[in-house]
Amino acid sequence: MDKLQKLDPGKPEIASAADFQELTPLLQAAVYATVWDVNDQLTVTSSTKVQIIPRFQAHRNLFPKEFDELEYRRHALLYLQRVGAVEQFDVPGLSILPPEPWEKASVQVNATRFKEIKGKVTEAFNHKSKPEAAAAPTTKRGQEKPAAELPREQNVTIVYEVKYTPAREILINGFLLAKLDFARENDNVFDYLYKNPNKTVSISELEKQLGEPLRKLPSKIVENLGFAGELKKVFFDISKSSIRFRKQITRSQLQELGIAWLKFPRP
Repeated sequence: MDKLQKLDPGKPEIASAADFQELTPLLQAAVYATVWDVNDQLTVTSSTKVQIIPRFQAHRNLFPKEFDELEYRRHALLYLQRVGAVEQFDVPGLSILPPEPWEKASVQVNATRFKEIKGKVTEAFNHKSKPEAAAAPTTKRGQEKPAAELPREQNVTIVYEVKYTPAREILINGFLLAKLDFARENDNVFDYLYKNPNKTVSISELEKQLGEPLRKLPSKIVENLGFAGELKKVFFDISKSSIRFRKQITRSQLQELGIAWLKFPRP
C-alpha cells in the first residue's frame, strides 16, 4: 500500500492506510490523541457511544500552532473506523464554522476492537517518540559524562488538563467535574490555585489572599471540588501547611504515580 504524502498542517490527507506506521507524523499524532480522548470518556460511561471535544485540547504539544484541528480529528476517526475500532462518528462544525464550545463529536466504538487498537497505537506512537540511543562516548576513567547530559526517555505528552471556565465549571478534558458557587470558599481557593499552577502555596499565603482563615481543611476543600481518590492524588499535593495544584498531567507523571488512566465520577 502506498504511503500517504507529507501532511499539509492545514489540509490532511485522507487516512487511507491500514497500518499505523504508514500514516504521516501529524496524522499519527492525531490518531494517538483521538484514541486517548475516546478512552478517557469510555472510563466514565458504560455505553460504547461517547462524546469527545472536536479540538485537541489536551494534546496541543503534539501539533504545530496552526493546523486544521477539525479535519485532523475527522481523519483520525476515519482511520479508526477503517481498522474497526470505531463504527461511526459525527464531527460538528466541519466546512462551516468552528463548533460552539458545547458541541461535541459523537463516536460509536467497537469496544473489543478499540481496546486492541488502543494498545497497538499507543505502543507504536510512544516507541517512535522515544529518542534514539546515542553511542556512549569513549572516556578515560574518572572522566565519564555527567548523567544529566546523557539522553533520557521522556514522555511529555499531556493526557489530562484542567480548565476553569468563566461559568466556574471545573473541566478535565471536557468532563464536567464540578460547578462552584460564586465567591464561596471553594471558588476563591480554586481560583487562586488555578492561577498559580505547580506552585507550592502555603496555607498562610492562601488565607492572606482570601482575607480570612480557611473554614475547612485543604484536603476537604479539594474533595469538595470533586478531586477525590486518584484525582486528588494526580492533581494535588497537600499537607497541613501547604498545597500544590497541577493543571496539566503528562503520561510520564501518571506512570510515576502507578496510574494507567483516570476514572471520572459518574454524572
